[in-house]
Amino acid sequence: MGRGLKSGWRALVLWAAFCAGGCAPVLSNAILESSDPTLSFEDLRRNPDAHVGKTLVLGGTIIDVFPGPEGVWLEVLQRPLGFRMEPEIDDRTGGRFLVEMGKNLDAKQFVKRRKITLAAEVVGKETRPLDQTQYVYPLLRLKEYHVWSDDVFTRPVFHFGFGVSADF
Repeated sequence: MGRGLKSGWRALVLWAAFCAGGCAPVLSNAILESSDPTLSFEDLRRNPDAHVGKTLVLGGTIIDVFPGPEGVWLEVLQRPLGFRMEPEIDDRTGGRFLVEMGKNLDAKQFVKRRKITLAAEVVGKETRPLDQTQYVYPLLRLKEYHVWSDDVFTRPVFHFGFGVSADF
């Protein structure tokens, strides 16, 4: 093989590794493999008790952070996951859920309105007042999480020539 061809292959391998690293999921492969990809948030909301013990991956926007007997709890507004498992901010949502985050986490790292992606085990349900109704929250116990930065430059931006641009 010629010298130029070898260096071309090296450059291609390095470029592919660089690109793949930028597209890596924010949760570990082990947790993704142990989760149930067939369990939708809609199914969970409909009957949380039927899914106790299952692990699922979901995301949303942090609505509230509060202390509980077992540590920090989050109330999250569910959002569909998009690129790199980042919650999409639009009008689509399946509702709210509660997550027991554990004793060893600092509540200050969870900022209201920040996006979060997490893997959690279903532990049941809890009914709480919400506005003028009683709302049934699915209860989850955290296994792994990623809090997204508010920095708009963390998403990929593509520009097309001649002064025309589009952000995705």
